[in-house]
Order: sequence, then structure tokens, then C-alpha cells
Amino acid sequence: MNRALFRYVGWRHLRLKPARSLLTTVGVALGISLFVAIGIINRSTLASFEESIEAVAGKTTLVVSAGEMGFPEDKLEIVAHVPGVTHAVPMIESRAYFTGGQKFGKDEGANETLIILGVDLLREQAVRTYRTSDEQLIDDPLVFLNQPDSIIVTHAWAQSHGLKIDSTFELATARGKRKFTVRGLLSPEGPAKAYGGAVAIMDVDGARMTFGKENKLDRIDVVTKKGGDAPEIVAERIRAALGPGYAVEKPETQNENMQKMVSTYQVMLTFFSTLALLVGLFLVTNSVTIAVAERKREIGTLRALGATRGGILALFLTEATVLGGIGGFAGTWLGRALAAVLVGLVTRSMSSQYLMRIDVTSLKFGASEVLRGVVIGAGASFVAAFWPAFKTTRIEPLEAMKNREVGEDSSNRGFFRYAPYVGLAAFVWVTVSTLLGLPARYLGFDTLNQICSMGGSALLGPSLVILMIRLVRPWVLRLGTVPRLAQDNLLRNPRRTGSNVVSLMVGLILVIMIASVNMSFSRTLSTWFNKIMRADLLVSSAGRVISYQVQPLHEDLGRELLLVPGVRTEAGRSAYALRFVHVRYAGRTIGLKAYDEPEASLNYSTLDVRDRPAPEAGRELYHSADPTVMISENFALHFKKKTGDTLELESPSGLVRTRVVGILVDFASPEGVIYMARDRYKSLWHDPLVSAFGIQLLPGFTEDQVRGEIDRRFGKSKNLMVVSNAEIKRQMIDVVDQSFTYTRAIEAAALLVGLLGLLNTLLVSVMERMRELGMLRAVGMSRGQMSRMILQEAVMQGLFGAIAAVGLGSFVAYLWITHSLAHVFGWMIHFYFPWTSVLTTLALGTVVAMVAGFLPARRASHLEIREALEYE
Repeated sequence: MNRALFRYVGWRHLRLKPARSLLTTVGVALGISLFVAIGIINRSTLASFEESIEAVAGKTTLVVSAGEMGFPEDKLEIVAHVPGVTHAVPMIESRAYFTGGQKFGKDEGANETLIILGVDLLREQAVRTYRTSDEQLIDDPLVFLNQPDSIIVTHAWAQSHGLKIDSTFELATARGKRKFTVRGLLSPEGPAKAYGGAVAIMDVDGARMTFGKENKLDRIDVVTKKGGDAPEIVAERIRAALGPGYAVEKPETQNENMQKMVSTYQVMLTFFSTLALLVGLFLVTNSVTIAVAERKREIGTLRALGATRGGILALFLTEATVLGGIGGFAGTWLGRALAAVLVGLVTRSMSSQYLMRIDVTSLKFGASEVLRGVVIGAGASFVAAFWPAFKTTRIEPLEAMKNREVGEDSSNRGFFRYAPYVGLAAFVWVTVSTLLGLPARYLGFDTLNQICSMGGSALLGPSLVILMIRLVRPWVLRLGTVPRLAQDNLLRNPRRTGSNVVSLMVGLILVIMIASVNMSFSRTLSTWFNKIMRADLLVSSAGRVISYQVQPLHEDLGRELLLVPGVRTEAGRSAYALRFVHVRYAGRTIGLKAYDEPEASLNYSTLDVRDRPAPEAGRELYHSADPTVMISENFALHFKKKTGDTLELESPSGLVRTRVVGILVDFASPEGVIYMARDRYKSLWHDPLVSAFGIQLLPGFTEDQVRGEIDRRFGKSKNLMVVSNAEIKRQMIDVVDQSFTYTRAIEAAALLVGLLGLLNTLLVSVMERMRELGMLRAVGMSRGQMSRMILQEAVMQGLFGAIAAVGLGSFVAYLWITHSLAHVFGWMIHFYFPWTSVLTTLALGTVVAMVAGFLPARRASHLEIREALEYE
């Protein structure tokens, strides 16, 4: 019976209402596409990490490392003599920035990077294989080993940059620009497949000198004896031989660490894409609700002919599931195309967040993604349609055959009356659970809060719109007959008005939430930056200094900078230096900032300490006899630490017990940041490199004068970049904007779904009011007045829906930014109301409503009076 109902009734309805079916399907497809696209990007990013790590690892069983600062090369022999170690192969691993080349200039290549692997060719065959098309690694191995400018690049990378054997190009190094000569070209095998082919090989000794790591190594690749002790046992022996400060782990563990590092960012991506999916599901719910109202007579007839309540329920659920499955299938392929467009934006955003270049060379997409999209589309549509479909089973045959407008069903009146209170209860739940921190402590609460936020908005929002329409009634009455009729139509059937506005309003809520997050990030970072940045100019190698995506420089440059006319000096010191590196703490990757002591005149005001006076904390940081550090707010949150606690830091010099002397604000790493005096950092990590130098100007000298002199002295030889406070601030704003560039697609999809939903409901509204509209035409209303009335109804719904969206969206954004986001990222972001985006949101709501109202208005204005009066 149920199959026959769908075959002869449901399928017939889908064929006879292609526009309605198409609108519902497109709404599901748009929501699914964003959800699928973000899922593809997330999985592809993780797969890219895994592929690169596996390609570089080769036959490696264990990897010995101590962070990006490196460790003494004499540790190689210690590892090589550990029982169970067959081979111990040294490597320098560094990221080099372009300064120009044969087919690309300075501006083009400034932010392009190349992963440099400094290897010992005499030992490499034990772990990695390098091949060229002629099966020869390089033409002359002796030339390669004896000339520090020698480099080997991949065939694909060389071709894309117009290079060949003996071609030259320049890279930024620790001591300025250096020219390199291509001595060989790698085929896409083994390490050449890593990082999308953007990888190059140098001799290990040449790499040490080039990148400021004299007498150091970045990693030792260990091959254990086959059939011997388990790798875990050998790893313990190596740790015991080296002492604390060294990570000894399997290559796959490195991949897991990378996945953990980016997981928080991917949570935010999934959050926004899930909201977009929910927006699409509201369209499904709305469409099924309208279909029920539109087909009351059909339902009554079927019930009178013996159709059961279960059969009617199955009919509507099957229709929704079929449309959802089709929408899911289409949305999956649309998501694949969207992922190709967004992947560059998302990975650049992640690179800015984690201060490392993240490249995705291929998207992971297959049959499983298609099946997942279809299942999500069908399942989500089933869930979205269940309640309105269930209400059809409550309709009695006689009642269903009565001629009523959308929303007049008596079965709906009770729920509609209590819907605002249910929505308010949902908001209360979201507020209380967020303030108690439940989403951070219990799995699933974050998703539940998302659903409650959107569901509460859908239930509470329409009542707010009706309330606003009532409040402006005295002003509307003064505007004439047509506006008054438009307002009366909206107030006379609040259920219909609510159905019209809900999908658009939910889409606009998502827009205002994204704007709030973007604004809050920008303003919080800007306020923090203005407090800590006191240097007049920052000097670094070419790149993006605000995110430390620059080639580190040798500290000796600091003394040379003080010889530039106009640079203020202080006895016994060089330019103010900063070093930023990543280190491991408690199994997680955190940031470590090592600063020179600020000038005495600043009285440590550059330290944004929150829990005690900055001068007291600063003196302890730089002048205490015992090792001291400061920690960022998010570090304190993640690791449950406070001022006075002790941290055990692993360094190449051994395990160091440090005392926390203050908690400050810093946004350099989502996992947390440790501040340390640079002198102490150098003694522990033996690292003379500097990420950037800060300089103060003497009175009477301008930024342009000093910048020009530094460029004249060092610009060409050392590839330095000099930026002012204002320029760094612009860089910072650019980084934040870049981090949210991908959200434009989410906003566009949400608005398009809102447009489709409003268009759908307005068309049905016109059709349901045929007799009423015919009566108005019969008593003298012109076609133009009819058209203006429908358009004004749409505009009022769009405008007041946008106002409600601003209020509800801002409230949800406030809770998420000040509480949930702090637990996701650890950053304490202050909420800033996006005033500049409010007008945009109001305008978007009005414009979308006008566009959606155009077709219904045109249709209403072309009604023939006799046909309208006869319409059933």
C-alpha cells in the first residue's frame, strides 16, 4: 500500500511540481556541498601530511629530533652506537624563501617556499632512494659535494619555474641572499613526491652553513635491525643515551602530531559548514510544511479512501528522502568543485594560523564521498521532514477537505502558539550549557548547541518579526492603502508569515555570526598589537613577519643595524631581537618566543601581563637567578598552569625546570606560547638565529629615511624587509581576513538557500490567496497596486527578518566567541559587535526579499479576476 501511494501519488506530485521539487533539491545540494567541500579539504590536508612524511621517511623506523632549532651533530655517533640501530642518517630540514630567479621576480617569489633537505649522500641509500630519468642522481658527485651552492630540485618544480641543469636561482638564507646552481633533477619518486614536489636536496654540510645551523642537525633517521628488538625498545635506548630534550618517535607519530596541531582549526571549519547544512535543512522542513498545507484536499481524499496514518506519513517522508538523496548526490559533486576552489584559501589560512606552509596537492574524493553525501542528504531530509509529515497524520479527512490558507490548520495552532517559548527555552539551554563549559568537557554538546541555536532561532525569530510588524503599524497606516493591506496580510496569518521568513532569517543569522567572529578577531588582535608593539621599525628577511613566515637571520646582523644613521642605540646591546620557534610540551606543539630585554625606558610595557604588574613580572623574567618564563592565557588554559607553577622544558641541554612568573596575552599559537629571555634561550638551545629585529629611531629621523638607508646597505645583499608599525598592522588584518576568506562561500550559499526558501513560500502564498487576490482585483485594485502589495510584503518580511537575525545571530556569536571559541583555540577573544556588517545584513535581507518577491508579485499582477475567483 505504501509503495503504491508513492508510485501513484507521491511520484506524480514530484513530476507535476518540478519547480517545487527543484527548489528543495537545490537547497539540500547547497547545504551538502559546503559540508562535503570542507570534509574533502580536511581529509586532503591530513592525507597531504601523511604522504609528505612517508615520502621523506623512506625506510626510516625511528626519527630523532629536538625541534626546529636543531641539536649538536655529535649526537649522531651516540645514536649510531645504540644497540639495535643498523643505520643512523643525518639530515638538515629547512624551509627556504625565494628572493627571485630566472622566470620569477622578487614580488612573485617572496612568499613561495622550497623545502630544503640537507643530506649525507654517502649514507642516504640506507633510508631513501633518489632517481632521475637517466638513473643517475647527479652528473658529477664531486662537484656537488665540493661546491656549497649545489642543489638538486624535482623535474616538475624545475619545469614550472623554467629551470634546467646549471640554471641558477636565489634563496633567502640566514646570512642573506645566496645564489644556487641546479646540479640535478629528481624524478617524482620517494622524497621528490613530498610537499607537492616543492623539495630540494643539498649536501648536509652546505645546508648547515647556508641556514645558520653550523655543527647542528635537525633530525637523525634511524633504521633498526630486521628481526631484532622492537622499535619501541630501541627508541627507549636512544632516549636513555641522549637524555631529555629529544623526541624519538615513529614517522607515523609525526603525522599524528601534525593532525593534532591543525585539528582545532578544522573544528571551526566544520562548525560553519554544519551551520550551512542546517540552513539547507530548514528549507526542507519548510517545503514539506507547505506541501502538507497545499495538499490538504488530497490528504483528506486519501484518508477517506482508506489510506492509513502510517501510509500518509511514509508518503511524505519518502518524497523528502528521495529529494534529499538526489540533492545529496548533486551536492557531493558540487562540493567537489567547491573544494577545488576553496582549498587554496583554506590552506593559506591554516598556514597563517600555524606559521608553516601547508599545501594540498590533490583532493581525496571517491565513491565513499559520494555515498556519504547521498546518505547525509537523504538522512538529514528524512529528519527535517519528520515533524511536518507527522502532523499530516493528525489531520481528519473532513477537516482536510475544508478550504483554508497555509497556516490555518487547527493542528498547527497549538504548536505555533508555544513555538516562541520552545525557541526561548532552546536559547536558555545554549546559554547555560555554554557558561558552564559543557561543550568543552563533553563530546557532542557543541553539536547539540549548534542545533539548538539554529532551531531556537527558527522558532523564536518569526514571533519577533510579527512583533516588529505590529510595532510599526501606526507608521505604516500613514503610508497609504497598499502598504496597509500588505501589513494586514502579514498579521492576519502569522503562521504563513513565519513560514515565509524562517529560511531567510536563519541564513542571515549565519552571515552575522561569521561577521562577528571576523570583527572580534580583528579588533582583539589590533588592540593587543597596539599595546605590545613599541619598535618604530621591524627588520626581517622577505616574507610575512606578522606570522613569522620569514627566513631566520643570524644575530650578528643586529650589530650592523645599529651603525645605520638614525637608529637609536643603547650601550652594550645590538638591535632588539626576537626569535620564534615551535617546541614540544606535554606531547603538543607550542610556540616559544625569546625576546631581548626591552629598553629601560619602556619599563616592560611591551609585555601584556594580565595577572600582575608588568614591571614586576618583567624583572623576574630577565633578572631572576633561576630559569623563569611567562605563559600565554591559552597555554594556561590548555595545561592548567598559573603563575608560580613550575614547567619542565626539554631542550638539547637537558631537562630545564622553569618557574612561571606571569600570564600574558599572545596569539602566535593556538596551543599556547612560552616567553623566555633570549640570553637564556640561547644558552639552552644554542640557537643564534633571529626571526626579526626591532629598532627605535632617533629624534629628527623619519621612517622613510632609515628604511631607505637599510635597504641601500643590506637590501640587495641580505634581502631584508623593513616594515613600520602601520604596515605590520595591515599585515595582521590581512592575515585575519585571509583566515575567513573561505566563509564568503558559506555566506553566499546560506543566502541562496534563504532566497530559494522565501521564493518557495511566497509563490505558495500567492497561490493559496487566489480568491482573496481576485476579490481585491474585482473591487478595483490595479495590477500595479497588486504587484506593489506583494513586493512590500516581501520587503517587510526581509527587513524585519534581517533585524531579528542581527539580534539572534549576535547573541549566539557572543556566546561562541567568548566561551566555546576559547576552549577550541584557547585564545581569549573579546566580542565586538559588527556595526559595519549590520547595515550590510539588513540590506542583504531586503534585497534578497525583493528578488524573491518579484516572481510572485508578477504572477499576482497577471491574475485574471474570473479565474482567481473560481480557484479552489
